[in-house]
Amino acid sequence: MTATRDGVRGKEKLDVPIKFLWCYASNTLINQHGDINHTHEVLQDDSKCEMIVGIDHFMTASAKYCDILLPDLMPTEQEDLISHESAGNMGYVILAQPATSAKFERKPIYWMLSEVAKRLGPDVYQTFTEGRSQHEWIKYLHAKTKERNPEMPDYEEMKTTGIFKKKCPEEHYVAFRAFRVDPQANPLKTPSGKIEIYSERLATIADTWELKKDEIIHPLPAYTPGFDGWNDPLRGTYPLQLTVF
Repeated sequence: MTATRDGVRGKEKLDVPIKFLWCYASNTLINQHGDINHTHEVLQDDSKCEMIVGIDHFMTASAKYCDILLPDLMPTEQEDLISHESAGNMGYVILAQPATSAKFERKPIYWMLSEVAKRLGPDVYQTFTEGRSQHEWIKYLHAKTKERNPEMPDYEEMKTTGIFKKKCPEEHYVAFRAFRVDPQANPLKTPSGKIEIYSERLATIADTWELKKDEIIHPLPAYTPGFDGWNDPLRGTYPLQLTVF
């Protein structure tokens, strides 16, 4: 993989192959690639990636490639503080409580990482945990959230109510609001600081990267048919096309 073929950032500092993969709650190791058969061949070669560790609830396709497979607790088996405010005009926090006890020898991810930190030394362990258990971290984060939102229920009350909702004070989220109000004082993170129709950055990439003939990068919004599309010559041989997420 190179910077001008695969877009690897910091290639000059990372000129080594990937030797270790840590896959947490993720079946993307094998099922989210455009060429699964090629990915399978790569993962089978121990001379490339030497160790794969997976943490999941189920024996997924990705889990079958792991050298070490650690079973995590289900969300219904542990306490958690879950927030969401990235969409809509109402944010909320859920204080989830276990609906059932932990089964068999499975452990929560916080316990696993705490044990790893412990083996790296007392200083690492203290820095990682700050002396708190998973339950203590949840209570601490609840308290810190309540400091900024006094109307939020106390911990014990929220264990019963389960959820705290807060409406956005500005009613609706507006993308790039500050830029729209004052573009000069709040420029965007583009080279010009403005909304760009033509991208000099993409033009440079198009001129300098090693692209295959069916890979197109254009500085302007442009239609490209892509590969294996509806107008690909292969359609004559394979008329049925299945497109999935």
